[in-house]
Amino acid sequence: MVNQFAFVLIDDSDLDIFINEKFLSLSGLASSIRSFTNAESALAYFSNNPKNETETIVLLDLQLAGMSGFDFLDAFCTLDESLRKNIRIFMLSSTADTSDFERVIAHPCLEALLPKPLDIEKLKPLLV
Repeated sequence: MVNQFAFVLIDDSDLDIFINEKFLSLSGLASSIRSFTNAESALAYFSNNPKNETETIVLLDLQLAGMSGFDFLDAFCTLDESLRKNIRIFMLSSTADTSDFERVIAHPCLEALLPKPLDIEKLKPLLV
């Protein structure tokens, strides 16, 4: 049996959200999927939901209108550890900018940078 996770998608592209929701639903990896089109709403969601017993995987777009993916990460890292304890964040991006890769490697609240479009086969090994 495949482990299932609660997924949170943060992307300002409705099309990317739609596609990623379908990929995750078909993969069997998702017990639930919640989507946000801006980082501020997602941050408020995490701030206001202290009981997070299910392991949650966040797929965060780097280039967002308003609060960027890195801005979200910086704000998320300031949340109390009890709010962050079961949440793992993976950034999705089509960037070729090497400085973005360096920031990802150095960021304490981020596990990996994945290329867009989401490839479930590249995500699976990271969920172990």
